[in-house]
Amino acid sequence: MFLLLVSVVVLPAYCDAGSAFEKVSEEILLTDYSQSVFKTDTNSLCFALSSGDTLCFSDYSSQDITQFMSLHTVCSFLPEQNYWTMDVFGFEYSFFVLINGDSGWRTLSVSPPVPSSDGARLLCARSPSFQGFYEGGMQIFRVSGDSLVTEFSVCLMYWAPENVSWFNDSTIAYYKSSLFTEDGDGVEKGTLTLTGDGSWVADRPDHFTEEPFREEISLFSDIREMYIGEN
Repeated sequence: MFLLLVSVVVLPAYCDAGSAFEKVSEEILLTDYSQSVFKTDTNSLCFALSSGDTLCFSDYSSQDITQFMSLHTVCSFLPEQNYWTMDVFGFEYSFFVLINGDSGWRTLSVSPPVPSSDGARLLCARSPSFQGFYEGGMQIFRVSGDSLVTEFSVCLMYWAPENVSWFNDSTIAYYKSSLFTEDGDGVEKGTLTLTGDGSWVADRPDHFTEEPFREEISLFSDIREMYIGEN
């Protein structure tokens, strides 16, 4: 069975949180995993799921309305967790979609994920756009069967997370780089540590309590529904 999703609005994918979050060439992924991800034509990106279904996303563009477009590329694959990352790009808009290769379950992310050394969790991070095309953020997901559980998710608009990395399986190190510091000296080190109750605690809570602040990555509800809706 083919599951076809056609997007209608969408915006530029850029990760500046560290080289670990960079995208992989789509050409390489389409060649190395040709049985699992392929294009039926130049405008359709498809994933062959272990369940037997095929999940497809179709590009859209209008010659009359440049703002009305969306382009899809596969940019990352984690074989151990069996998660694909799809880059969705449009006019002044961008985001990523994490797709489970077994069931097609999916969620939105701010970047391609980096797994912890034990493979139990995925880390995503991206700096915000100066032009306001997209928000930055940090996310931590726990792998749970054929889906992901969000353990930490924060929207960042006024500082950039830099050199974000796994220090160990329960600690994440990062640098807070202020985007609007006049003297240019706005870099502060911080960590997030996993506690016994499954929550992540910052050693510098002030990094996440300054206004404006939102606890969740905020994307338009219609876009979220389109990509995260039931298969």
